Amino acid sequence: MERIAALPLATKLMLGGGVLLLLDLFLTWQNVKIAYGPTVHVTSGLDGWDLKGALLGLLVLALLVIVILRETSLELSPDVPWSRITLALGIAIFVIAVLKNLIDSYSTWASYFGVLLAAVVAYGAYKDWSVAPDYVVYDDDGPEPPSRWSDAPREPSEDLRPTSSRQHESQKW
Repeated sequence: MERIAALPLATKLMLGGGVLLLLDLFLTWQNVKIAYGPTVHVTSGLDGWDLKGALLGLLVLALLVIVILRETSLELSPDVPWSRITLALGIAIFVIAVLKNLIDSYSTWASYFGVLLAAVVAYGAYKDWSVAPDYVVYDDDGPEPPSRWSDAPREPSEDLRPTSSRQHESQKW
């Protein structure tokens, strides 16, 4: 219990909202009314696991895996922007949940609760992204940052610089 209490708020929001959203997908997201003739009407409940719901579930699982791996002692690559990936997944989860709720007819309370949970996940991902930078801050005393601009123009060395303006006009860089 102490380990969970020590987690940052953003991680708690993503984990709690993600697990509850996965469970919410098993509830009835739609009540579809089917008419069999003029007098017989049947209401059928559909859970959230259609195509959009399956995509939503896979995105939530991917987010949960990344968040859990980041909080364990497993070392992840420092070159990968994990906070940006969780932010993108959180936004995608929220957008798909809203679209699923708007596109599907006869939505129930579980679908609205799913949108709320998706918003909690997206907010947790935003808080995680805003607190943890994905880049390394270099001090003045520390090592030089790696050169990412290998194609950037460089100053010519002393022996390659033209000695006169006439040479400069004739020489092409």
